[in-house]
Amino acid sequence: MSSIGEQLNLTEKMTFAIELAVDEAFTNICHHAYPAMEKGDVVLIVEVNDHDLQITLLDWGEPFNRSAIPQYDKNTPIEQRAHGGMGIHLIEHLMDSAVWIKSDGANSPNMLIMTKRLEYISAGGQRTNARRQLNALLSVNQVMATTTDPDKLLDLIVTEVRNVMDAERCTLYLLDSEHGELYSKILYDEHLREIRLKIGEGVAGQVAMTGKIINIENAKGDPRLNTVFTAQAGITLRNMLTVPMFNHEQNVVGVIQAINKRGEPFTERDERLLSAIATQAAIGIENARLVAQEIAQKLINQELETARAIQQSFLPKQIPQMAGWEIAIYWTPMREVAGDFYDFIRTPSGQLAIIVADVSGKGVPAALF
Repeated sequence: MSSIGEQLNLTEKMTFAIELAVDEAFTNICHHAYPAMEKGDVVLIVEVNDHDLQITLLDWGEPFNRSAIPQYDKNTPIEQRAHGGMGIHLIEHLMDSAVWIKSDGANSPNMLIMTKRLEYISAGGQRTNARRQLNALLSVNQVMATTTDPDKLLDLIVTEVRNVMDAERCTLYLLDSEHGELYSKILYDEHLREIRLKIGEGVAGQVAMTGKIINIENAKGDPRLNTVFTAQAGITLRNMLTVPMFNHEQNVVGVIQAINKRGEPFTERDERLLSAIATQAAIGIENARLVAQEIAQKLINQELETARAIQQSFLPKQIPQMAGWEIAIYWTPMREVAGDFYDFIRTPSGQLAIIVADVSGKGVPAALF
């Protein structure tokens, strides 16, 4: 069904409905037309006319009597519902029509004829097929391998997500746990602007708070949307998909938001694809942060080593000798540098003054006193 939907350029929503209906119908045939694991034939026929897709399933097993199955009422309490009928209800709900025709007994098959009005992807839209999903994941992996700079990585991920999701815009928010906010840097009026949201504020804030996906198929009038920002940015929202980013401990560390998919709203396949990308992005961003921290720490260590060498150069190179005295020095800071200091000074009268100083505190502040 997926390949047929791709060949006909059908919307993903329609393709998903057809796949689910055919799967349910085939399962019913296996369980009821051929009970007790009996072998039997099933024939699938797909026909297309100007406006409809017709799917026919044929079997030569036990006939199915639709009228013997009561109408399924989802509002009835579970304990009062009649046994069976949910699969039939699903098929009739997903398809525009479903008709069961029993065999007349003269080697003719039982028939299930299902029809669905054709829904084509509008011009410019793309289907999220399996190949495209794999290519998308590969592209994101390749992007993350090109840089370890966190800011550059964020820009590259956003650009790649926008392309693979076929969206007009994409924003990646990171969690600032100290302030309980999400933040992101976006290009606005040719200037890089940081935007911040409180956890729980807007769609992105809700996703960060709950860790659950929000897929808005029709954004018009949705109360969860931040219309002030979208108006300032000149965005007319049609649809939006927002997914959480989890770290290896399954804590939310950010949110990815794709806006205005071309052709049709975001589908369940898009949800799975963007969730997979979000997982990769979270790993890549965390690795970039760790690399940046390691590089920064190395620079700090190098600077501290330089400071230590400078500080040691201030100390006396030789220990003066005096008759009847033995003078020895041991100096080591608790950290790379410290405020401890000593010196020897000869007075005009020939006496030796020994200075030992200990500035309050440790580390760089004490050393710079």
